[in-house]
Amino acid sequence: YDFIILDEAHYFWADANFNPKTLLSYQYLMGIYRGTRIIMSASLTADMIMYFKTTIEQNHANPNVTGRYSLISTFSSLKIAPTKPIEKDFSYLDIRAIGSREDIVKLVQTSGKAVIFVHSIAEGEMIQKYLKENEIDCSLLTSSYRREEEMSDTMYDIVNHESYDTKVLIATAVIDNGVNIVDQEVNKIIVLTNTKISLEQMLSRRRVHDGERIILGLHKRDKKHFTELRRSLERTWSVYEHFKYTDMYGECIPPQVYFDASRDVQDEMKKFCFFSNYFGYQVLRINPFSIGNLSSQINNCEEIAERFDKDGKDAFLLQQVEWLSPSPESLLPFTDDSRDALIDEFHKLLDYMTGKAYSKHDFSDLLKGKSDDERFKALPDIIRKLSTKKISNSTPVSENHFLDVLSAYAPEYERERTKNPVTITIHKRSE
Repeated sequence: YDFIILDEAHYFWADANFNPKTLLSYQYLMGIYRGTRIIMSASLTADMIMYFKTTIEQNHANPNVTGRYSLISTFSSLKIAPTKPIEKDFSYLDIRAIGSREDIVKLVQTSGKAVIFVHSIAEGEMIQKYLKENEIDCSLLTSSYRREEEMSDTMYDIVNHESYDTKVLIATAVIDNGVNIVDQEVNKIIVLTNTKISLEQMLSRRRVHDGERIILGLHKRDKKHFTELRRSLERTWSVYEHFKYTDMYGECIPPQVYFDASRDVQDEMKKFCFFSNYFGYQVLRINPFSIGNLSSQINNCEEIAERFDKDGKDAFLLQQVEWLSPSPESLLPFTDDSRDALIDEFHKLLDYMTGKAYSKHDFSDLLKGKSDDERFKALPDIIRKLSTKKISNSTPVSENHFLDVLSAYAPEYERERTKNPVTITIHKRSE
């Protein structure tokens, strides 16, 4: 070959923590003796680029690492060309904050179809169950699609028709590399992930035509999520640090160590190593991409957790918006209609109202958004979105609707109503 193109090259890194055998495909493609290698991806990070360069340079300089069993073969000459990232344009997005399962239901119930990308199979199964309880037609697609007929049919439709039949498709990272969806009915993408690579790849599965607008739901997540995730990743790292050793084939783990380990420790090992046969000997090879990605994810969790101390409960939402924005100075606009944000805003308005006696007419104007006070312009919209009963757009927000939301989300407040003349006052209940 004159050229060997490794497209979607982030795959070797990003998938390595649940598929350590990404090393084998990388090894094979880089081991072909002739040909200029072109490494391509829309999601190459600085860590990945540095790792590709370091790996190639180290193996090129090592005359003892050659042949089909090496990480890569040595080249007769080595030149690493400079690269320039391609600017990405996500201005076609209407970004919405997601704070709960209820927010997901409200978003996918609107017209059109939706794709929900999840962090794990367990998270996907939980959301599928919740959507079905709300009578929403949905399907789940995971790495088990080869063994399950329904998933297999869904994957066939996506690969061959670039579409799917249900109103909502819930998917893990199984389709976040090289799979396209062009169905124009798909107008919503909800991404429940933790990293920039996954966000960009999952978002890019929907191929957008000129003039199309896509609603992107971003999960707010909280500091606890990233603290717990970091602990889980550090458990994997501690197993790697404890059992690794280096021999002529690179970093390995003695097979007997694996067989003697507990089931929990074996499960951790499977995240970064795999059995391989070398000249009749079984070795447990460590995928360096797995380790590089693991280290990167631990750092990512630490940085985001620290950001919550500075930016508050919306820290991860802001982080994701920054990942998609052309620069930190020009953030893409986003709407936070998540239930938690609406409840917070409702409580703020109640604090402003507390102790003030409103006439029936003035209170009615508050609920219609006609108050002279700009703070209350959003009150009717907040009540519509928080109401336990659907309020049509043609129906004015009433005092009963207000009481419904007050009872559901602010029980510490109460309404006092007097007669002759009618006045309405909001109080905080006495302790």
